[in-house]
Parts: sequence; structure tokens; C-alpha cells
Amino acid sequence: MANTLDTGCNQGIFVEISPKLTVYAVWYPKKECYIAIRKLTPKECFRLQGWTDDYFEKAEFVNSDSQLYKQAGNGVTVTVVEAIGRRLKEVEDDTGTDRQHPGADV
Repeated sequence: MANTLDTGCNQGIFVEISPKLTVYAVWYPKKECYIAIRKLTPKECFRLQGWTDDYFEKAEFVNSDSQLYKQAGNGVTVTVVEAIGRRLKEVEDDTGTDRQHPGADV
């Protein structure tokens, strides 16, 4: 174990779980214990964005983990955008308005 500060100046420690896994844990005063949150893998990030494992494996073949994290992070989750659009449509239908965006062709 090694003591260190995180970006919020909170005291934390690195704990070696196994030779291949070291986690960073921060003291959680409310529970009076250390809490460790592991970093998501690139594959987990792609899954959260709605991509298939097959698509991830193709991307993984030609990209570093750093690039994969960037790609997943720059993505827009289609299901979230779709839900926002549906909700906007519901509100528009409920209010009976059909306003055009300023400058849009009528």
C-alpha cells in the first residue's frame, strides 16, 4: 500500500489486489472505511454506449486502449438521444404547439 492524494486533495491509498490489479481507494468518512472504484474497461465503455462486442473487437484490433476510451467517450448514446427526442415530441403534442426553429423554412 502507498498513501497519496487524489485530485480533490483527499487522502487515498493504492492497494495491490493481485500482481495484475492495483486499485486506488479513498477514505469515506461517513462509513469510516476505504472505498475503491475500479476503472471501466474499454469494452465496458463501448457496451454502455450501446455498441456490440463484435464492433468493439473490430475497433480493438486497430486501436490502443487510450483511443478506445476516447472513441467511447466521444460517442452519443443513441437510446438516450432517442428518449430525449420522444419526450420533446410528447411535450410538443401535449401543449399543442408546433413551433418552427427560428430561420427554418416554413
